Amino acid sequence: MNIQIKMHSELDCPLQPDIELITRAIADMEKEGKYNPQFIRTLKVKVAAYYDAIEQEQELSAKIKVATGDEKEALKFEKKNIIARSNILLDDCFIWLTSIGGKQHYHYTYDLHFNRIVAGLMGSTCYMKDTFKQLQEKRISDIRIIAKVVEQNGHHSTFGHSHMTLEITGIPKALAMVLNNEREYCTSEKSARYTEMDEMEEQESELFHKWKGIFEKAIDEKYGRCQPFFDARGARTGKLAQENARYMLSIFTPSNMVYTTSFRQFNYICHWFEDVIKSKYPNAFYGPIIPAMKEFVKWFKENNLYSATIADGKGRKLSLFGEPLIEETRNSDVFAISYQMSGAAFAQSQRHRTNPHHISEKEFEVYTPQYYVPPIIKGTKLEPQYLADIQSVADHIPQGRLLPVIETGKTSDFLLKGYERVCALAQKEIRDLTQAQCRQFASALQQELETLATRTHSPGNGKMLQVLLAKHAEVMRMLEKFERMAKGARCTAGYDCKEHCKFGDGISLDSLV
Repeated sequence: MNIQIKMHSELDCPLQPDIELITRAIADMEKEGKYNPQFIRTLKVKVAAYYDAIEQEQELSAKIKVATGDEKEALKFEKKNIIARSNILLDDCFIWLTSIGGKQHYHYTYDLHFNRIVAGLMGSTCYMKDTFKQLQEKRISDIRIIAKVVEQNGHHSTFGHSHMTLEITGIPKALAMVLNNEREYCTSEKSARYTEMDEMEEQESELFHKWKGIFEKAIDEKYGRCQPFFDARGARTGKLAQENARYMLSIFTPSNMVYTTSFRQFNYICHWFEDVIKSKYPNAFYGPIIPAMKEFVKWFKENNLYSATIADGKGRKLSLFGEPLIEETRNSDVFAISYQMSGAAFAQSQRHRTNPHHISEKEFEVYTPQYYVPPIIKGTKLEPQYLADIQSVADHIPQGRLLPVIETGKTSDFLLKGYERVCALAQKEIRDLTQAQCRQFASALQQELETLATRTHSPGNGKMLQVLLAKHAEVMRMLEKFERMAKGARCTAGYDCKEHCKFGDGISLDSLV
């Protein structure tokens, strides 16, 4: 697995000189070997004098804490003079560095130090007595003190202002699913719907290409004449065949992705990975990707992007696995529902990021594995052969294995998911699952509507009548939308489609692909 920074936040504001950057610049200049050694030695002497002044300031601060009366005031005055002297020394270091041509080596690298400066600036805002301009004029050492306070006290939101995009090559699909289940992120991933995976296991590769050919033939025989949706060149047929053949591929198949989140969240993820790494009995999903988790954490440590103290203090863990669903709930406000869906469909459902998902860990561990059968071959003589082939790679957890998935969220957000997934262009499995749930929502909302109608006519509801009538109207509005979504594709349910597919079976959602 190869990880590198693709892009990141930048400190684009004027700041006071930073002694750590000056020290780094000296090391770079010595390594480059083209600067006058005497000038560099002089600069080192100036830096040493600055550190001496800082040490004196710290000693005075310790004395001030225990002093009283006139002694305390005298010490404060002395400290004030030391601070003034250290500021002059720091400015002198920076000016000398610039004068000998070392300014090009003075820059912030995106690392822990950089993010502490950002966090210190953001943390200063919380206690701000002055203007933002005056905050930027604080000593970097003072900014770092504030950063240390918020870092050690768990006020990590200040570390969430800075973001970074990673380019990750060769990441196991399963690890991508782990990352994509956390809530604070943007992701772009190599698509198994549109491209072939580069590093398939030999047996999986054979099965993938075997079934891609079988699905191409079956789809062409069924829908080859349904143009223009299925073009004469067979491009869409090939894409849909590949989409179905990928069920044979392992969830551990390497993929490529770019992933963006905050510095804080990356550190939380590293600590959550470490929790899995330390676990004695990881489940069959996590076990094979622990080496990749170790590699991920190691990269952050080697690139000075890891903080031992920026760890989630709320007792949370990776969200991909969780507890079983106690009871399904659907109403006009919130929902909690469960599915049996393939790993491929789960990855699709994750992309509707407003609704949290997790796999029931206990069910995953104890249930006998079952597999999704694409409708184009379900009930045909090909089905037994398909099941035999996918079971032959069961140890690698193929993407066609059904997972016990639980989804929760706001009912209005599930409707938005319907507008994305109930479409002929969406993956067949997630499309069918989403539409089936729309029917369930419509039924639940109808029952809620009937209950509200009874309550509005009940004696003693005078003060609540306006509230009940307003809720009745809202539930009616939601019910109408879900009923329309339950009958056909989104383009027949009020969604303004920009790409008319002109595929009759797709619009009615009767197609087998």
